[in-house]
Amino acid sequence: MKTRKKVFSALALGLALAAGVSVAAPQRAAMPTMQHEAVRDLAAAKISLVRAIEIAERQVGGRATSADLDRELGRVVFEVEVVARDNTVHEVKVDGVSGAVISSRVDND
Repeated sequence: MKTRKKVFSALALGLALAAGVSVAAPQRAAMPTMQHEAVRDLAAAKISLVRAIEIAERQVGGRATSADLDRELGRVVFEVEVVARDNTVHEVKVDGVSGAVISSRVDND
């Protein structure tokens, strides 16, 4: 008897959903669509984080230890920290759209 009720309930729910009936679906209040700035910046970037790291590592001749995506003067920029073979730490800025190296400097911090 319990099995028959479960099957009937599942069948009724399935038919209601197929017919487009809203079954106990809570109505959500309209929420403003605020996009987090990191999501916005990532959407604006045309190259991936992995590609930006590859570019920075090749520029310095070392290995990346960290990377970050920021917006500077209206454009998206990957800031990649790279440790060179001589153990100097470099900050390389890579344009998030073109992949061009904007700057590369030894980071003395």
